[in-house]
Amino acid sequence: MLYVYGLVFLLFALLALIGPAAPGFRRWPCWLALILGFGLYIGVVQVQTPLQERLYGLLAEGVATWLKLLAIAILAGLLQESVKLLLIWGGSFSLARRNLLLAGAFLGVGFALGESYWILITLAPDIADIYPTLSFGQFLSTLSPLLIERAILILVNLSLGFLLAYGLLQRKTLTYFLAVLALHSAITFASLMRQSFRFNLTWTLIILGLLALLLYVYTISISRRELAATRQVVPFR
Repeated sequence: MLYVYGLVFLLFALLALIGPAAPGFRRWPCWLALILGFGLYIGVVQVQTPLQERLYGLLAEGVATWLKLLAIAILAGLLQESVKLLLIWGGSFSLARRNLLLAGAFLGVGFALGESYWILITLAPDIADIYPTLSFGQFLSTLSPLLIERAILILVNLSLGFLLAYGLLQRKTLTYFLAVLALHSAITFASLMRQSFRFNLTWTLIILGLLALLLYVYTISISRRELAATRQVVPFR
Protein backbone atom coordinates (compact mmCIF):
# COMPACT_ATOMS: atom_id res chain seq x y z
CA MET A 1 0.00 0.00 0.00
CA LEU A 2 2.79 2.41 0.84
CA TYR A 3 4.16 2.26 -2.69
CA VAL A 4 0.87 3.46 -4.11
CA TYR A 5 2.04 6.77 -2.72
CA GLY A 6 5.05 6.49 -5.01
CA LEU A 7 2.71 6.34 -8.00
CA VAL A 8 0.83 9.38 -6.67
CA PHE A 9 4.12 11.29 -6.40
CA LEU A 10 5.00 10.40 -9.99
CA LEU A 11 1.59 11.38 -11.39
CA PHE A 12 1.60 14.69 -9.53
CA ALA A 13 5.14 15.44 -10.76
CA LEU A 14 4.16 14.81 -14.38
CA LEU A 15 1.08 17.01 -14.03
CA ALA A 16 3.17 19.77 -12.46
CA LEU A 17 5.57 19.68 -15.42
CA ILE A 18 2.78 20.47 -17.87
CA GLY A 19 2.55 24.12 -16.77
CA PRO A 20 6.13 25.31 -17.32
CA ALA A 21 7.64 22.46 -19.35
CA ALA A 22 4.99 20.70 -21.48
CA PRO A 23 7.16 20.62 -24.65
CA GLY A 24 9.72 18.60 -22.67
CA PHE A 25 7.50 15.52 -22.80
CA ARG A 26 8.49 15.21 -26.49
CA ARG A 27 12.24 15.62 -25.92
CA TRP A 28 14.47 12.78 -24.79
CA PRO A 29 17.06 15.05 -23.07
CA CYS A 30 14.34 16.10 -20.63
CA TRP A 31 13.51 12.51 -19.70
CA LEU A 32 17.22 11.83 -19.36
CA ALA A 33 17.49 14.86 -17.03
CA LEU A 34 14.65 13.48 -14.90
CA ILE A 35 16.33 10.08 -14.62
CA LEU A 36 19.69 11.68 -13.84
CA GLY A 37 18.07 13.88 -11.21
CA PHE A 38 16.54 10.84 -9.54
CA GLY A 39 19.84 8.97 -9.51
CA LEU A 40 21.88 11.99 -8.46
CA TYR A 41 19.70 12.57 -5.41
CA ILE A 42 20.21 8.96 -4.30
CA GLY A 43 23.96 9.51 -4.72
CA VAL A 44 24.04 12.92 -3.04
CA VAL A 45 22.11 11.74 0.02
CA GLN A 46 24.79 9.10 0.67
CA VAL A 47 27.29 11.94 1.10
CA GLN A 48 24.93 14.54 2.53
CA THR A 49 23.66 12.53 5.50
CA PRO A 50 27.05 11.71 7.07
CA LEU A 51 28.28 15.25 6.39
CA GLN A 52 25.25 16.72 8.14
CA GLU A 53 25.70 14.39 11.11
CA ARG A 54 29.38 15.33 11.33
CA LEU A 55 28.62 19.04 11.07
CA TYR A 56 25.99 18.79 13.81
CA GLY A 57 28.48 16.98 16.03
CA LEU A 58 31.27 19.48 15.37
CA LEU A 59 29.20 22.48 16.41
CA ALA A 60 29.80 23.50 20.00
CA GLU A 61 27.47 22.34 22.73
CA GLY A 62 26.64 25.94 23.53
CA VAL A 63 25.40 26.68 20.02
CA ALA A 64 21.64 27.13 19.83
CA THR A 65 19.73 24.28 18.21
CA TRP A 66 18.26 26.57 15.56
CA LEU A 67 21.75 27.59 14.44
CA LYS A 68 22.76 23.95 14.09
CA LEU A 69 19.65 23.26 12.05
CA LEU A 70 20.35 26.31 9.87
CA ALA A 71 23.87 25.05 9.16
CA ILE A 72 22.51 21.62 8.21
CA ALA A 73 19.88 23.21 5.95
CA ILE A 74 22.48 25.35 4.15
CA LEU A 75 24.72 22.31 3.66
CA ALA A 76 21.84 20.35 2.12
CA GLY A 77 20.99 23.21 -0.23
CA LEU A 78 24.61 23.76 -1.21
CA LEU A 79 25.24 20.11 -2.07
CA GLN A 80 22.02 19.52 -3.98
CA GLU A 81 21.86 22.79 -5.91
CA SER A 82 25.57 22.63 -6.80
CA VAL A 83 25.11 19.20 -8.33
CA LYS A 84 22.07 20.40 -10.27
CA LEU A 85 23.93 23.45 -11.54
CA LEU A 86 26.93 21.38 -12.65
CA LEU A 87 24.67 19.06 -14.62
CA ILE A 88 22.80 21.96 -16.22
CA TRP A 89 26.09 23.67 -17.06
CA GLY A 90 27.29 20.47 -18.74
CA GLY A 91 24.07 20.29 -20.74
CA SER A 92 24.46 23.89 -21.92
CA PHE A 93 27.22 22.83 -24.32
CA SER A 94 24.95 20.56 -26.34
CA LEU A 95 21.35 21.60 -25.68
CA ALA A 96 19.46 24.43 -27.32
CA ARG A 97 18.35 27.27 -25.05
CA ARG A 98 14.75 26.05 -25.12
CA ASN A 99 15.69 22.48 -24.25
CA LEU A 100 17.99 23.54 -21.44
CA LEU A 101 15.18 25.37 -19.66
CA LEU A 102 12.89 22.37 -20.02
CA ALA A 103 15.61 19.97 -18.88
CA GLY A 104 16.19 22.12 -15.79
CA ALA A 105 12.56 21.64 -14.75
CA PHE A 106 12.71 17.89 -15.41
CA LEU A 107 15.98 17.65 -13.48
CA GLY A 108 14.39 19.33 -10.47
CA VAL A 109 11.46 16.92 -10.59
CA GLY A 110 13.87 13.99 -10.78
CA PHE A 111 15.55 15.20 -7.59
CA ALA A 112 12.20 15.55 -5.83
CA LEU A 113 11.11 12.07 -6.88
CA GLY A 114 14.43 10.62 -5.76
CA GLU A 115 13.94 12.17 -2.33
CA SER A 116 10.32 11.02 -2.17
CA TYR A 117 11.13 7.42 -2.98
CA TRP A 118 14.07 7.47 -0.57
CA ILE A 119 11.68 8.51 2.20
CA LEU A 120 9.23 5.77 1.23
CA ILE A 121 11.98 3.15 1.39
CA THR A 122 13.02 4.48 4.80
CA LEU A 123 9.45 4.40 6.10
CA ALA A 124 8.57 0.98 4.68
CA PRO A 125 9.71 -1.18 7.65
CA ASP A 126 7.84 0.92 10.22
CA ILE A 127 4.71 1.12 8.11
CA ALA A 128 4.77 -2.64 7.55
CA ASP A 129 4.65 -3.13 11.32
CA ILE A 130 1.72 -0.82 12.03
CA TYR A 131 -0.31 -1.15 8.79
CA PRO A 132 -2.18 -4.35 9.82
CA THR A 133 -3.60 -2.47 12.82
CA LEU A 134 -4.87 0.46 10.73
CA SER A 135 -7.99 0.76 8.65
CA PHE A 136 -7.59 2.11 5.10
CA GLY A 137 -8.98 5.47 6.24
CA GLN A 138 -6.61 5.65 9.18
CA PHE A 139 -3.69 4.81 6.91
CA LEU A 140 -4.55 7.65 4.53
CA SER A 141 -5.11 10.06 7.42
CA THR A 142 -1.77 9.13 8.98
CA LEU A 143 0.23 9.67 5.80
CA SER A 144 -1.73 12.53 4.19
CA PRO A 145 0.75 15.16 5.53
CA LEU A 146 3.49 13.26 3.70
CA LEU A 147 1.52 13.51 0.45
CA ILE A 148 1.05 17.25 0.89
CA GLU A 149 4.68 17.83 1.85
CA ARG A 150 5.92 15.87 -1.16
CA ALA A 151 3.60 17.79 -3.50
CA ILE A 152 5.02 21.05 -2.14
CA LEU A 153 8.61 19.92 -2.59
CA ILE A 154 7.96 18.66 -6.11
CA LEU A 155 6.75 22.15 -7.08
CA VAL A 156 9.72 23.74 -5.32
CA ASN A 157 12.36 21.49 -6.88
CA LEU A 158 10.82 21.85 -10.33
CA SER A 159 10.94 25.63 -10.02
CA LEU A 160 14.48 25.74 -8.61
CA GLY A 161 15.82 23.52 -11.38
CA PHE A 162 14.21 25.74 -14.00
CA LEU A 163 15.57 28.90 -12.37
CA LEU A 164 19.11 27.50 -12.28
CA ALA A 165 18.93 26.91 -16.04
CA TYR A 166 17.39 30.34 -16.59
CA GLY A 167 20.10 32.05 -14.56
CA LEU A 168 22.79 30.29 -16.57
CA LEU A 169 21.22 31.40 -19.84
CA GLN A 170 20.86 34.97 -18.59
CA ARG A 171 24.58 35.07 -17.68
CA LYS A 172 23.52 35.59 -14.05
CA THR A 173 24.54 32.18 -12.79
CA LEU A 174 25.85 33.26 -9.40
CA THR A 175 22.87 35.52 -8.66
CA TYR A 176 20.32 32.83 -9.42
CA PHE A 177 22.36 30.14 -7.70
CA LEU A 178 22.48 32.16 -4.49
CA ALA A 179 18.75 32.88 -4.72
CA VAL A 180 17.98 29.20 -5.29
CA LEU A 181 20.33 28.20 -2.46
CA ALA A 182 18.60 30.64 -0.10
CA LEU A 183 15.14 29.32 -1.00
CA HIS A 184 16.20 25.68 -0.68
CA SER A 185 17.91 26.31 2.64
CA ALA A 186 14.94 28.28 4.02
CA ILE A 187 12.45 25.54 3.16
CA THR A 188 14.68 22.80 4.59
CA PHE A 189 15.27 24.90 7.71
CA ALA A 190 11.52 25.39 8.20
CA SER A 191 10.98 21.63 7.94
CA LEU A 192 13.75 20.87 10.45
CA MET A 193 12.50 23.51 12.86
CA ARG A 194 8.99 22.09 12.75
CA GLN A 195 10.26 18.62 13.57
CA SER A 196 12.59 19.79 16.36
CA PHE A 197 10.32 22.32 18.03
CA ARG A 198 6.98 20.71 17.27
CA PHE A 199 5.61 23.66 15.33
CA ASN A 200 2.03 23.34 14.11
CA LEU A 201 2.10 21.02 11.08
CA THR A 202 -0.98 22.48 9.40
CA TRP A 203 0.29 26.05 9.44
CA THR A 204 3.77 24.98 8.35
CA LEU A 205 2.31 23.18 5.32
CA ILE A 206 0.05 26.14 4.50
CA ILE A 207 2.93 28.63 4.55
CA LEU A 208 5.28 26.39 2.56
CA GLY A 209 2.46 25.53 0.17
CA LEU A 210 1.79 29.21 -0.57
CA LEU A 211 5.51 29.81 -1.13
CA ALA A 212 5.69 26.81 -3.47
CA LEU A 213 2.68 28.02 -5.48
CA LEU A 214 4.10 31.53 -5.84
CA LEU A 215 7.43 30.11 -6.99
CA TYR A 216 5.67 27.76 -9.41
CA VAL A 217 3.55 30.56 -10.90
CA TYR A 218 6.69 32.70 -11.29
CA THR A 219 8.38 29.81 -13.09
CA ILE A 220 5.42 29.41 -15.44
CA SER A 221 5.48 33.12 -16.27
CA ILE A 222 9.17 32.98 -17.18
CA SER A 223 8.63 29.77 -19.14
CA ARG A 224 5.80 31.22 -21.23
CA ARG A 225 7.86 34.27 -22.09
CA GLU A 226 11.14 32.47 -22.78
CA LEU A 227 9.73 29.53 -24.74
CA ALA A 228 7.64 31.83 -26.90
CA ALA A 229 10.77 33.88 -27.65
CA THR A 230 12.79 30.81 -28.66
CA ARG A 231 10.52 29.04 -31.09
CA GLN A 232 13.39 29.08 -33.54
CA VAL A 233 15.80 26.78 -31.72
CA VAL A 234 19.34 28.09 -31.64
CA PRO A 235 22.03 26.14 -29.75
CA PHE A 236 23.21 27.96 -26.65
CA ARG A 237 26.87 28.83 -26.49
